[in-house]
Amino acid sequence: MKRHTSKPCVFIGSARESIAIASTIHKALSHFAQVSPWYAGTFHAMHYTMDDLEARLAASDFAVFVFSPDDLLLHRGKLVLTPRDNTVFEMGLFWGKLKRGRVFFVVPEYVEMEYHKEKITEFHLMSDLQGLTLLRYEVRTDGDLHAAVSVACMEIGARITEAGKYEDPVEALQEARAELEQNDSLHHFFLHFVKDLMTEPDKKYEFLYDALRSAYQPIEGYRVVGAAVWKARGNEGLEQVAGNVGRNKFYPFTVNDDKRDAEGTIVVVDAFLNGLEKVVLLSDRVVKTYLLCYPVGKDLMLVLHVSGKRAMSPEDCETLLQVNHKLMGTINHLFGGESS
Repeated sequence: MKRHTSKPCVFIGSARESIAIASTIHKALSHFAQVSPWYAGTFHAMHYTMDDLEARLAASDFAVFVFSPDDLLLHRGKLVLTPRDNTVFEMGLFWGKLKRGRVFFVVPEYVEMEYHKEKITEFHLMSDLQGLTLLRYEVRTDGDLHAAVSVACMEIGARITEAGKYEDPVEALQEARAELEQNDSLHHFFLHFVKDLMTEPDKKYEFLYDALRSAYQPIEGYRVVGAAVWKARGNEGLEQVAGNVGRNKFYPFTVNDDKRDAEGTIVVVDAFLNGLEKVVLLSDRVVKTYLLCYPVGKDLMLVLHVSGKRAMSPEDCETLLQVNHKLMGTINHLFGGESS
């Protein structure tokens, strides 16, 4: 749901001084994954850094961090080289969600630096990381970075191939809950509709309206305030046959023929003739009311009015249709439409 690429997504983090190594890792891993290094569009102007990092985390299946010897630290009376604090922090952020098997860090095979005539050869990692089998990049005299990271990248690539994309347990739980809610909605519809239909089969459209209005699930902040069943009268037009909106109305199929723009269009007729599901803003007085149209079978159109205080975004409309997809698909099948 969060990504549409066929490859897993990998984030690369590093200090600015290590961009050359990060870029080489990017190239080596691009065979296995879609790679996004931190310096290529992760952070945006006028955004909080944490917001951008969390957005990148949400889009990532794996992460690789370059722990290069960027800083000097006096540790227990001894000068040591350490990776940049923010790089370690970012790794912890990704590790917290993706877990250890999907987050890697590479360290230099050895370090050497002279500071005030003192030779520093120790690379210090926090104690929580000590004891892990480390992935190392070579410090080469010929400057060949591709060769330097080759072994580490092959190990990371093998892990990416083995593990594949990350399945977020929180998202999986949310999807399971949504599935249960859709099933409950469907059960609620059948409970109302079938029970009433068995007692008075000649009132099927009234019962359809009542069951639909009770079972339909609006998104958060909205409620169903009206519904109707429209039926084609031969080749003449649509007439309202049940519901609390559009009572006793009839629209010929030609009602929109002389209308040059969308303003004034009878949406229910347009949706029926084109066989389209539609979500249209009907009114924004005090609250915003939306008209939802669902073609059903060959001769029916189901209409709902939902109201809320805020405007629906395109994502809200998509969610609304998706949440009720199983319910509306089942109704469509019951009344002669094709199964979806």
